[in-house]
Amino acid sequence: MARILLMLILVAVTNCAASNLLSVVLVYRHGDRIPKGFALKDIYQDRTYWASEPGELTNIGKNQHYNLGKWLRNRYNNFLPATYHKSDIYVRSTSADRCLMSAAVNLAGLYPPVNSQVWNSEIKWMPIPIHSLPAKDDGLLKMGKACPEFELKYKRLLRNENFTKIDQSNAELYQFLSENLGKKIERFSDIELHYDTMRIEAEHHLKLPEWTNKVLSNGNKVFPEEMKKWADLAYETPTYNFELARLSTGIFLDTLASQFEGTVNNDTLKKLADKMVMFSAHKSTLSAITHTLGVFRLAPFAGALFFELRSDLNNGKIYVNTLFKTENDLEHLQISGCEVNCDFKKFLNIIKPYRMMEKQWKSECLSVASEITLSKISFLSLIYIIWFNMFS
Repeated sequence: MARILLMLILVAVTNCAASNLLSVVLVYRHGDRIPKGFALKDIYQDRTYWASEPGELTNIGKNQHYNLGKWLRNRYNNFLPATYHKSDIYVRSTSADRCLMSAAVNLAGLYPPVNSQVWNSEIKWMPIPIHSLPAKDDGLLKMGKACPEFELKYKRLLRNENFTKIDQSNAELYQFLSENLGKKIERFSDIELHYDTMRIEAEHHLKLPEWTNKVLSNGNKVFPEEMKKWADLAYETPTYNFELARLSTGIFLDTLASQFEGTVNNDTLKKLADKMVMFSAHKSTLSAITHTLGVFRLAPFAGALFFELRSDLNNGKIYVNTLFKTENDLEHLQISGCEVNCDFKKFLNIIKPYRMMEKQWKSECLSVASEITLSKISFLSLIYIIWFNMFS
């Protein structure tokens, strides 16, 4: 493992030394947070165990992103000026508090004020704009969760034969979990929230109940092995097929491609920033992108996915590097159908089928909602006609 890690680092150093960095797009997961929800029988749902409300960023999470921001400053110091300029960087976050706060502390690490930007000697921080949209409108980062058409197709997927068989074979596990959680488990996708909650509790040194240690007939303990297996699957299914992947990642991949196209062609209308575009989002965001690109990864807290647009100093070839960072590792990813140093035109061809401009995405996503609304109107009209004929 150590040898592989060393080789990855050497590849990264070699690539950086022999190329010119043109643009960076990165998307990261928020930092450590309090569990989003608790089962009825979870004794740790009591607020005395936590410093804030469910789902909120912890002090650990704040430090994770502050450190990531400092790491970004170190990696990109020769590319991204230390003095903040609006044209250099564009930052967008989902509307979730934990993502907005993660972006804020990340930027504190990336842009400690220097020279004329020191505005108060008592605080080594400067305000930097973070853009956001309500979750219901955020097809870029909330992806399929903001798309009624996606939700319809996803529900159909979970009812197909393959997933029905999974649920049938897990009936005994679901019953066991339902009894011990105090929450009915009917599908494998229902497990993810509770696995996530227990994983965070364990990481915060809270003792889990004895039932979690039960060994199943396949040799797995209920937690973490068996629950993790089905929780992980729940992150693959939202991009399980082309239609779902396109509705999930289409806007993001179009935004990524447009940023790089604008950089290569010097088209300011296509670019969000001259140097770096930063997105603060969720585990589901990164898993959807990596699964669509054939390099599925589950991001830990403050895990980050990078797309670096580079030009080879020897031959001028423009290519894309895709990297995945956890707290201790930086991994070069080889997306499906391409090389590690993925030729830019080839990269564009790979993601082309998925790309969707926001206007097109909205049109396709809301079509099902419009049909449902029209159906309701037609039904109400029919009731009115019957009532009118009966009593007129």
